[in-house]
Amino acid sequence: MKPGQIERREFEYRRHGTASIIAALDVHTGQVLVEDIVRNDSATFISFLRMLDQSIDPKLTIHLFLDNGLSHVPKATRAWLAAHPRFAVHHTPKHAS
Repeated sequence: MKPGQIERREFEYRRHGTASIIAALDVHTGQVLVEDIVRNDSATFISFLRMLDQSIDPKLTIHLFLDNGLSHVPKATRAWLAAHPRFAVHHTPKHAS
């Protein structure tokens, strides 16, 4: 390091394990519905959507804001969402998450 130069440090990130969850936020109440998941796949995601469908007032539209994750784009997920029009899907731009 040269005199008068600011010392620089490298950022080190240490991962101390991970947790896989899927969650939904009720923007009116602040309530968060969270579920621990073992696999992040279409079947798990559809199961979570079914739980939302059953637990939220049927008169309400459910807005989903999704990235292009592996559980959000398969044919099975798209077919389930097409059969349940109360779910309004909004995708984030590719490579944005």
